Amino acid sequence: MDLFSLLLNLREFPKTQLIYTTQPWSLEAEVLLLDAIPNPAAVLSIGQQAYHLLSSVEEAYILSLRLGRQNLCSRERCQQLLEQLEQSALSRA
Repeated sequence: MDLFSLLLNLREFPKTQLIYTTQPWSLEAEVLLLDAIPNPAAVLSIGQQAYHLLSSVEEAYILSLRLGRQNLCSRERCQQLLEQLEQSALSRA
C-alpha cells in the first residue's frame, strides 16, 4: 500500500497502529502498519528495505480533521498532511 491510499482511508485503520514508510517520504512511498508498542524503533529493516517511523494513525487522523476544513482536492490535502507529519517526525528525532 502507498502512503496516499493510507491517508485517504485513515478512518479504516486502527488508531493504535504506527505508520512506517520508505524514504523519501512521499505520497507514493510504501507503507507498513504495525501495532503500537512502547518505545518503537525509529527505523525497521525488512530485507533490503528500510522503513522509517512517520506517525501513528491517530496523530495522522487528528491532523487530517484539522485540514478537512480547508477546501482542497484529496491529493493536495494528503500532501499537506504528509508535510505536517514529516515535521512532527523530524522534531521527535
